[in-house]
Amino acid sequence: MNTKSRLLLMLLFFVISGHSYAQTLPKKLNFGKIATENLKMTTYDADTSANALIIGEFGDMSFDIGGNGLVYKLKKHVRIKILKKEGLDQANIVLSTYESSGDGESISSIKGAVYNLVNGKVVKEKFKPSMVHVEKVTEERTNKKIHLPNVKVGSIIEYSYLLTSSYVYSPDSWIAQKDIPVLVSSFVMRTLDYFDYKVINSRYYQMPELKSEVSSQQIRIDSEQQTMTVNVRRWRAENIPAFKSEPLITSPYDYLAKLKIELKSSNYGMKPHTTSWPAVLDDIRRSVYNGNSSIGVGFMKDELEAIMAKTEDKKERAILVYTLIQSRMTWDGSYGRYKSSSLRKSYIDKKGNVVDVNLLLIGALNKVGVTTTPLYGSTRKYGKIVRGSAEKSQLIYVMAVSSIDGDKVILDATSKSTPFGVLPERALNYQGVLMSNNDHINGQFMAINPTAKDDISIRMKMKINPDLGIEGNKQVTYKGYAAIDWRDEVNSDEEDEYLTSLEEDVIGLSISDYEKEGASNKYEKAIEKYNFEVENVIEKVGDKFIFNPMFLISLSENPFTQEKRLYPVELPYSIDRKYTFQVELPEGFDVVDLPKPQQMVLPNKGGKFRYQIVKNNNMLTFLIDFELNKLVFNTNEYTLLKTFFEKAYSIQKMPLELTQIQ
Repeated sequence: MNTKSRLLLMLLFFVISGHSYAQTLPKKLNFGKIATENLKMTTYDADTSANALIIGEFGDMSFDIGGNGLVYKLKKHVRIKILKKEGLDQANIVLSTYESSGDGESISSIKGAVYNLVNGKVVKEKFKPSMVHVEKVTEERTNKKIHLPNVKVGSIIEYSYLLTSSYVYSPDSWIAQKDIPVLVSSFVMRTLDYFDYKVINSRYYQMPELKSEVSSQQIRIDSEQQTMTVNVRRWRAENIPAFKSEPLITSPYDYLAKLKIELKSSNYGMKPHTTSWPAVLDDIRRSVYNGNSSIGVGFMKDELEAIMAKTEDKKERAILVYTLIQSRMTWDGSYGRYKSSSLRKSYIDKKGNVVDVNLLLIGALNKVGVTTTPLYGSTRKYGKIVRGSAEKSQLIYVMAVSSIDGDKVILDATSKSTPFGVLPERALNYQGVLMSNNDHINGQFMAINPTAKDDISIRMKMKINPDLGIEGNKQVTYKGYAAIDWRDEVNSDEEDEYLTSLEEDVIGLSISDYEKEGASNKYEKAIEKYNFEVENVIEKVGDKFIFNPMFLISLSENPFTQEKRLYPVELPYSIDRKYTFQVELPEGFDVVDLPKPQQMVLPNKGGKFRYQIVKNNNMLTFLIDFELNKLVFNTNEYTLLKTFFEKAYSIQKMPLELTQIQ
């Protein structure tokens, strides 16, 4: 066999056995034109863990002026390859439209198909209109759900549709990055010369912009056909990796590769748009207050009069009102900007969305003489508010801001566990926007900062018996967010179930004489204490005995193990841990090598770690202090933070060597 033949055979072998055909980057998508090599593909070389691959996602946005004013139209075409069973969900497509304050959206011209390779031939499953199911999610949002048929591992699915929207001031962002890889993301925007749009590229993964061009478009204005200049801008990104979330970030939306589009200016006679935060809040207020200047809570008259009769102190009244709403109302888990029903109905039903619950709180506080205004914001999961983009869509959460003794106190009654003045973790999203009748206050931003830490202190006394079993007692004091989490846990389980879960964490552990304080009262100290016995904690290795005094401390896994970090570390609140352990050694035992004290600090008081063992005769005292005070660490600070955590974790897991004195 000659050299040329051998090379051809080798090439054929790799093609047949690998099934990882070179993925051609499409310049455009033609509906129904499916490359056979894409159907044969079984894996994506650049990410073999991918369960599906977006072969192409193409969007073309244009603007038009009709009888109802300016609209934008987005033609979207998507093609996806299913690589693994976990990728079958890609066949469940949800297309959302939004309607509010006279503006609205519609979806039309839906096409879809599924392609499979059967006996070497491409078999097409056609989309049918009956596959579309309409779901009214809220008063403002409607979903069209599509389930494409006969999708299996190896299939290619594609769909296209036309979105027509009157939200021309802030069109939908073009999201280029997904939770699966994307071969090509292409976006074209054709804007009329009357309008100047600002396009903001993602900070973390930017879509390259291609050469722009100018064309023309026929527009009918006031019954006259006019030719208008059209500015055409194009973006195209290739081989976009799947978005990989990292520990301790806020919403993935804050970091995805995307293009955010906003109207910058217009020379066309359009109705005024809510381009400022005061205007946005005014628009919401008209619906929230139903044209009134205050929130009516007359149906709470008896309860509020009883509170006012009980005390004249503003803070005491505020706490009583907060406790009333918090204990009576159950948050249904939904967000929004508007009430789900009348406040009277929500109060009678004892449940509602975040607006229902906290508007009841705001109205009641004002009624008892505590000046309170709404604070609109977002959640950590939904994404940060962008100050430079005044849009209602950013505001999906509401809290209360009370003026008490010269201080501003932010309140949120949706959580049963949070004390007065402490917000649920979800609400700690940097900033919110105030709503007020006062023009000097309305639309102003207010910082949202944590008022508590995640604080745990543990004291333990242990005695190692001659048989190397251990007995002792443990007391844990929880404060701040640690107390909230502890109360949620102990109050959700029966005590026996809770103690069983503690015992299961350590093999051979037996707990007795368990006591707890402050479990049902969030304003009391949260403390639990118990006696314990445990066997088989000390391991004999040769003539040494290995013992780790941290065996009763549940250390979570170090969240910072990756070498590099793409996104900032964002903690909701600071962390404080203080451990004091006393260990009594049995007679005839000693420490082989007493570890030296260890101390680390992060710059600018960002955090500290201290570890020390003090020996006094046969008594060892362990002192451990861990604090993380800084909440945001940028990527250039990650290496320092990673090293800090690695050392702190390794020291705490470091065993102690004991020896038996002859």
